Amino acid sequence: MSSKIVSPFAGSLTANSLKVWLGSCEDGFENYEDTHDKKLVPKTHICLTGAALTEPQMVEWWALGKVEFLALPSWESFVKKVKDRFMPVNWKMDALEQFYSCSQGKCDFRTFAMDLAQCLGTLPSATISTAIYKHHILFYSHPLLYLRMHALQAFDIDNSSQTPDELIALMRSQWDSLVADNAARSGCSSAHINHTSSTGVPLLTSSTGNSTSPTSLITPPKFLPITEEEKAALTAVRGCWNCCGKPMDPGWVPHQRHTCPGNPTIGAHPGKDFNPLTVMSTTPTPVPTTTTTTAAAVILQESPYGAYEYPAHSGSMTIRCSSPSVREEDTDSELGLDN
Repeated sequence: MSSKIVSPFAGSLTANSLKVWLGSCEDGFENYEDTHDKKLVPKTHICLTGAALTEPQMVEWWALGKVEFLALPSWESFVKKVKDRFMPVNWKMDALEQFYSCSQGKCDFRTFAMDLAQCLGTLPSATISTAIYKHHILFYSHPLLYLRMHALQAFDIDNSSQTPDELIALMRSQWDSLVADNAARSGCSSAHINHTSSTGVPLLTSSTGNSTSPTSLITPPKFLPITEEEKAALTAVRGCWNCCGKPMDPGWVPHQRHTCPGNPTIGAHPGKDFNPLTVMSTTPTPVPTTTTTTAAAVILQESPYGAYEYPAHSGSMTIRCSSPSVREEDTDSELGLDN
C-alpha cells in the first residue's frame, strides 16, 4: 500500500539510509498535520511506517510482528525496535570510525565534504560537535588546500560565528582556485580545468618524503592512446607511437619504444630504458688519417623532450662529458644510432 505521507523504503539496510528514511517519515507526519490541521495518533504513524517497508527482510519482519507493533504506545517505540532489529551491531562505533578515517586524499574537495557530511548524518545528533566537525574539514583536507587556508590572514578556525557550511563554501572556492592555478601552470585549457578538477592538484613528494618540488606540483596532461589512422601514419614515416615524434621533427632522436624519451606535452611517459643522456647525431669532424688507434665515439646530449619526473623520483644526476672527434667513416652502428 503506497502512501502520500511516507515514501517507501526499499533498502539498502545501512545505518545512514535507515536513519535518513526514518527522518523523512517524521517530516511527512509533521507536514500532514500542519496542512490538514489534524493530529495523527501513534497507531497511524506505526501503520503508515510499517506499510512503507518494502525491503524483503523488513516486509517479513513487519508481517510477523504487526499486531505487537500496532499496540506500542508511541511511534518512537516502534522506531527503536526497527533500529534494534536492522541496525548493525556496534553501528555507532562503525560510524565514528568512518567519520574519523574520512580524508580528502587526491579526490575533489566537494566529494570529500559530501562523504564527511554523510558520515556525520549517520551518527546521533550532538555526537560530533560543531568545532570538531570544522576541525576535521580543515585538517583532513588536501595538504595544499590546508596551506592555502593557513595563509588567509582573516581566517580563524575558532570563529564560532562561522558555520560548517560557510567553511565548506570558503574552502571550495580556495580549492577551485588551486585547480585553476595548477591547470594554468601546466598549460591546460579552461575546458580541461573542469574535466580534471577532481585530481587537478596532486601532492607529489620525493621518495625521501621531506619536501615537494615546485615542478612536481604540475600535473602532466592525460595520455590518450592514438587512433589506428595515426599509428599507420607514424609507421609510414618510421615515427614513434608513444611520443608521436617523426624523423622530420626538430631534435628527433631515433629510438625504440623502450628507449623513447617521452613527450610531456601529450602526457607520454619515457620508456623503461630511457636515459636522459640520449645519443644524438651530429656532423662528423674529420680526424687525421695518421691515427692508428681509434675507438667508437658516442656523442651525448640531453634529450629535447626533457626528463619526466615520476611521483616517487628523488632526483637525478646528470653526467656530462665532452664530445670527442668522430671520423667520417664511422658507421651508424658504431655510434649506437641504429634502431
